[in-house]
Amino acid sequence: MSVITFNKEDHTYHDEQGARWPSVTEVLGGVGLIDFSGVNYSVLERGRDRGSKVHEMLWYFDEGDLDESSIDPALMPYLEGYKKFLEESGFEPELIEFEVHHDTYKFAGTLDRTGFMDREQVLFDIKTGQVDRWCALQTAAYEMCLVGFYHRYALQLTAEGKYKLHKYSDHRDRQVWLSCLAVYNWKGK
Repeated sequence: MSVITFNKEDHTYHDEQGARWPSVTEVLGGVGLIDFSGVNYSVLERGRDRGSKVHEMLWYFDEGDLDESSIDPALMPYLEGYKKFLEESGFEPELIEFEVHHDTYKFAGTLDRTGFMDREQVLFDIKTGQVDRWCALQTAAYEMCLVGFYHRYALQLTAEGKYKLHKYSDHRDRQVWLSCLAVYNWKGK
């Protein structure tokens, strides 16, 4: 099994020999499925910044280390939506912001959550904006890096303190993901 390290500054993954492994989102962007070219730069940056801060806040919350008095009031609705989700779903986190990789196909990423809901293993990707179709492929890629079967979801948190679950159950998602990876690798050669 390869040892993969994540460089937080440039968001890259490398193996022990220094070879770079593409991230899941890098692959999806590289084949044109993630495309923010039509989005105003300042809007995109605000969205990225919000998403990063919400992920960090929820990580501290799930670890039991969040000082809620320190939260930016603009982020509080996302926490409230997450709390509602936890209360209504009974979700129990297991892996939180966990780095994964696939030795055979040589890709890596950081999944948001795995855990249990209704006695089933689940995998979530947390979104604070629009949930696009490519999220199904993203969760399929992460699931391929794990042992066992996971029910896959995007958990969309809103600025109104609400949440919405988007379930992904198309078994073709893995094959589409592998096709994307093959095209990405082909383009790079």
